[in-house]
Amino acid sequence: MGSLFYINRINIRKNKVPIFIFFLIYFAIYIFLRLNPIEIFSTKYFKNELKSSSSLPKFENRFLTIYSILTNISQRINFAKNASANYCEDDVAEVAEAIYWAESRQAENQSDHSQVWVENGFNHNVKFNHVFMIQVHKRPSYFKEMIDSLSKVWNISEVLLVISHSAYDEEMNNIVRSIKFCPALQLFYPLRMELFQEKFPNADPEHCNRTCCRPESKRRSIRVSQIAQIKHHWWWKLVQAFEYIDALKNSDFWITLLEEDHYVSPDLYETLKSVIKDKLKFCEECQIIVPGNYFKLPANKNEPPNEIKIEYWYSSKHNLGMTFSRTFWNELKSRAIPFCTYNDYNWDWTLNHIQTHIARNWKAVVLNGTHTQSNNCNASVEAVKNYIKEINISTYTFKVDEGGRLLANWVTPQPFGAWIDQRDHLLCLWHIHNHAPVIYTVMFCRSQNRGYSRGFSQATRAKVDATTVISDEEDWTECNGGVAFAREEGLSIGATSGEIGDSFSKIGTPCSCLVASIVPSKRLLRSDNAGDDDLDHASSHHLCLDDYDQFGFKIGKKDGENFATVNVNMEDCKLRLRWIAYLEFTFNSTVVEDLTWEKVESFLPRSEELDNLVRAGVPHSLRPYVWPRLCGATRRRQQADYAYGDVLNELKKVDDQDDECSITFGQIEKDLMRTLPNNVCFAKADGVGVRRLRRLLRSIALVFPDVGYCQGMGVIAATLLLFLDEENAFWMMCTILDDLLPAGYFSDSLLGSAVDQRIFRLLIADSLPEVDAVFRSHDIEPSLVTLHWFLTLYASSAMPFPVLLRVWDLFFYHGSTVLFKVALAMLKLRQEQFRTLTNSADVFNLLSSTPSALQLDDAEPLLSAIDQLDTDDQRLRTLRATQRAYLQLARRRQTNSGRRLFRRRGRCRLRSSSSSSLFDHDQSSSSKNVRQTELLVELKQSIAELVLEMAAARSPAQRGPALLQADYSIESHSRDYDAYTEAHRRTRRCARALIDFERHEEDELGFCKNDIIEVLSRKDEHCWIGELNGRRGWFPAKFVELVDDQLRDYSFPLVDDDDDDDFTEKITKLVRHQFCTILKTIFEYGMKKCSLLGRPFHPWMFIENVANEEIRKDHLSVHSRLMLSQTFQLDEDGKIFTPEELLYKALQYINLTHDLARVSSMDVKFRSLICIGLNEQALHLWFELLCTSNVDLVDKWYQPWSFIRSPAWVQLKCELRLLSQFVFKLSSGWELPSVSRKRLGNRPIQESVRDMLVKHHLFSWDT
Repeated sequence: MGSLFYINRINIRKNKVPIFIFFLIYFAIYIFLRLNPIEIFSTKYFKNELKSSSSLPKFENRFLTIYSILTNISQRINFAKNASANYCEDDVAEVAEAIYWAESRQAENQSDHSQVWVENGFNHNVKFNHVFMIQVHKRPSYFKEMIDSLSKVWNISEVLLVISHSAYDEEMNNIVRSIKFCPALQLFYPLRMELFQEKFPNADPEHCNRTCCRPESKRRSIRVSQIAQIKHHWWWKLVQAFEYIDALKNSDFWITLLEEDHYVSPDLYETLKSVIKDKLKFCEECQIIVPGNYFKLPANKNEPPNEIKIEYWYSSKHNLGMTFSRTFWNELKSRAIPFCTYNDYNWDWTLNHIQTHIARNWKAVVLNGTHTQSNNCNASVEAVKNYIKEINISTYTFKVDEGGRLLANWVTPQPFGAWIDQRDHLLCLWHIHNHAPVIYTVMFCRSQNRGYSRGFSQATRAKVDATTVISDEEDWTECNGGVAFAREEGLSIGATSGEIGDSFSKIGTPCSCLVASIVPSKRLLRSDNAGDDDLDHASSHHLCLDDYDQFGFKIGKKDGENFATVNVNMEDCKLRLRWIAYLEFTFNSTVVEDLTWEKVESFLPRSEELDNLVRAGVPHSLRPYVWPRLCGATRRRQQADYAYGDVLNELKKVDDQDDECSITFGQIEKDLMRTLPNNVCFAKADGVGVRRLRRLLRSIALVFPDVGYCQGMGVIAATLLLFLDEENAFWMMCTILDDLLPAGYFSDSLLGSAVDQRIFRLLIADSLPEVDAVFRSHDIEPSLVTLHWFLTLYASSAMPFPVLLRVWDLFFYHGSTVLFKVALAMLKLRQEQFRTLTNSADVFNLLSSTPSALQLDDAEPLLSAIDQLDTDDQRLRTLRATQRAYLQLARRRQTNSGRRLFRRRGRCRLRSSSSSSLFDHDQSSSSKNVRQTELLVELKQSIAELVLEMAAARSPAQRGPALLQADYSIESHSRDYDAYTEAHRRTRRCARALIDFERHEEDELGFCKNDIIEVLSRKDEHCWIGELNGRRGWFPAKFVELVDDQLRDYSFPLVDDDDDDDFTEKITKLVRHQFCTILKTIFEYGMKKCSLLGRPFHPWMFIENVANEEIRKDHLSVHSRLMLSQTFQLDEDGKIFTPEELLYKALQYINLTHDLARVSSMDVKFRSLICIGLNEQALHLWFELLCTSNVDLVDKWYQPWSFIRSPAWVQLKCELRLLSQFVFKLSSGWELPSVSRKRLGNRPIQESVRDMLVKHHLFSWDT
């Protein structure tokens, strides 16, 4: 049975007489109040009363906060309803004033408005599985009968009874206090009409005379405060039950909605429990249980109404005793806006509108209750009591109606109106915002396992596994505001993980604008107010959080005082709502489901609306999601054939010492603590920020071997890590390097940056001729300053950080054009100051301080100046092409502009040795051709850079035209061996001094340790003749070591780590970092895989195999030749090794020296071999030998489409031949550990040297 009986109710839908009587009474009261004005209810007196209230300190800025939030809500309603006009400001102010007055009253008199537990001996600190909630007014006769029926319900003591009052009445309170059969809680609606006279939410006669009020000529526009309060109260009590009552928070309970004129049967609770338990048998998808309907009492009293029906829920049929769980409430509260704005004062008809137009139709389990309608309350009660006594209530078995599972699919009713007042809309939405402030808001709170974790209301957090359940106090301390800041968030559109929400965001507390997981933990932070007396400041390793601003940067005391009062840290809620509306209307095609970030496209399509939004700025709380979608990083991540986790796994396999990444990794390690050193997230070497930055920069160096690492990249990466998780920051960096900036921007040559600086100089002359005239007159080169701006995207230019973020908003949307416009705009803002300067130092200093001179409020003037500039992408592309050609011509370099085309194909490569196992998949012929062409272009560029640098390093006597164009003719190959032999015959011998030798005689040649001496004669075994710095003389032969013999190596001796060779650091990096990497990639291209490891072999193994096979062919003769050469120094008499012999000797030498130094990395050995090949001017001959000497061996190691087996090796050899025109002096032991280098280099002087010196001085030639 489980019936619910509806005893009586004035039906204002069908009976018009009560409405007429009501308006007569209302009009009489209105006339009375107008004739007897009560000053206390006037607005003027109301405001004065608040000013004198004792609670004013607690609500000092509360009114402004309420007004701002309501404004936020009103705009949100406009966007959701696609309305063009904003809500009336007077309406917003009235609602804010009513709410403020109610909160002030509550603060003064808690007993009026707070929760009041009935003291009846029951423990209310237990978990409740079911709640009976009764909405009451002032009808004690009905309410008394209702309580009497509840007292007879079986096992009612297990239920929490909540009585929600819409008016305060002492007789009703006495009835509640008499409840002794179950735990009971009273709620009082704080905005009930009796507290407000002649002002909202009560009737306001003057409201309709205002210009912003809509015409009320129709019945549906009439607002009646008494019936409007019913809907407000119904909505408010549900918010209280699910979001605000402490005993029910995070509890999965069912609630039954009752009213004071209901009467329940004794088996109601047990019946509901049974249905809830067995609901899956009846209707798995049913969310509502209805124990009462509008049927009359059955005529046959011998058969209890135990029939259950499954029907679509309908307002006028299934609104009695609605029973549902938190699941249904979560769906209902996600429809807050349509519920609060639908023009119907009836909550049940409003629900009908929601389910048929916005949500799906709700199915209900309907029990057979009754509804009796009579003007005689006592007669109705007696009829129900007699019916209950006569029927048999002893069983809980139910019979499901088999006639049809769904009896009806109801049609949406027409709205009854009386809910068109916009103030009611705002107040209704305020209820859910006020008591569940984070229901729909996307926050980012600290989680131990993730960067961002989304936070929702406490009830929702318990349902979502991906969130961290923390209390409101913990939100402030643990989240530090996260990226979503203060807990006064506004309204949003969904309540699922990953949703888009909007918040009324207050930013300003320390580190409140950062991703929470990067902020140092509590053990590293302390407050100035705690523990200062006991803390040893001299030895403390703690950081004071109060010393840092909202972005984590350290601030001075003076700045800190101003920081607390600056109001620019308030996020613009209107702008945020514009972004939310744009995303909703662009990507949410249906209003049925909540909009989540997963539904937003990975790349935001360009449009005029998006242009305007980006120009206005991206709300800071949305930047972690909008930035990757503006620049395409999200799309890049989705389309990539590998994940960031794969890169990290490969990174773990890289040995810091042995792998070719060791040099880059070493430089990264040096710069970690230099990057954003004044930011709290990077202040500790063991902090989360430093660890993330290390992984991120190493990953970039691994994925972009031709770029490696540049200091400017570190500042950009660290800044991204402040606002994004590590994975998104990685893909953002990839997009910046590959798509937003031109090729070569961070390369060793900085070609792309140099081109942009030339363009910027031209743009200054074009757009700011007066500033350009100042620079020219004082001979100031702007690139000395602006190059650093461009390389770090202004992140290290001392620009105010909020302004920098606005610049980055534009950069991620428009690309590198923004870099020029920002620099030009800053100069334009200060051009008047440039005109007045007459000193070059002042001009340079003013240029250097231009970014730091910007103020927080200079963002808009800066952007306005940017808007006035006419530089566009098309013009920039033209200038870049022209200036790149000029710059290459100036450097006498030939490069192929197609390299950028291939880079833009989105091919993100790891270093070959580490990436093969990750990204090895079959390639089509076209993709192979593209890859081969790309490698050829990169090799040509690397060789061209080496040729230019070596040509510049020649002495004036040797300097001549350097060949940049390779000779591809057939005859050139026949001349290679002759040129090789001639080059070694005319090479003069050089020696490196082992110790200092002081000159005492005129014919002696003095030198210092490590000097390079040109040896002119070695006829005497002990005394050689040489030349140094234009002076000739003899010197002891044992004091030096030949370094220009065949297999010329400049590794030893070495005194310290800085003494590498005679060439610049730039030459060494070009060879080892760039040239060797590209050449190794060429050797690896098309190499067959190892059957055991499933990955390609290393080229070093192939080279050793080829050399051994060549030597094995004529092993005895070659071995004899090598022994004779070593014994009788045949090579000194002009005997020259063939390239095959030289390769074999080089391999033996490298294996010996590197194994002695305990360096077994084949990458290091490969680079050392390349260095020796360059020193010997035989690298191109070695390459030909490897490709042609043994065809069977090459077929064994390589695929047919590889460079080594294809005719393309001829072109590669011709390109490598260009390097043979120079004599390199590279050290093969440059990458060996310093201890081993010193051990190998510091060879002891033989004791026979002393005897030689004594003999020389005793038997001098002069005597």
